[in-house]
Amino acid sequence: AATAPAATPAAPGAAPRLERVLPASSPPVRQHAKRLLNDGADVTLAADGFHNARQLMTVAYAARNTEIPFVLLKHRVLTERMSLGRAIRESRPELDEAAEVTRARAEAKADLARISS
Repeated sequence: AATAPAATPAAPGAAPRLERVLPASSPPVRQHAKRLLNDGADVTLAADGFHNARQLMTVAYAARNTEIPFVLLKHRVLTERMSLGRAIRESRPELDEAAEVTRARAEAKADLARISS
């Protein structure tokens, strides 16, 4: 599957920078996601339903960092249409969900930059 460019925020007054948007099903993404998920997890099934690799990787990192089962976070985000922050709060109210979402997004973004370069 082809990757589509997506605009990312740039400095005020500068043109937005384009970055590749990898599909969640791309082989390099699946290979990396496999390391984040529990042993024996079906990565193809885990990636199903996510629009792109960033979504998949962000939820996978959030699950690993918070020790919330990936399938539970995925269900709440994709099926129940909760924000990732709310899904974390529902499972682990003692955590700072905003900090956890920020952390997971940063880790996913860094990994995807390495994968797509």
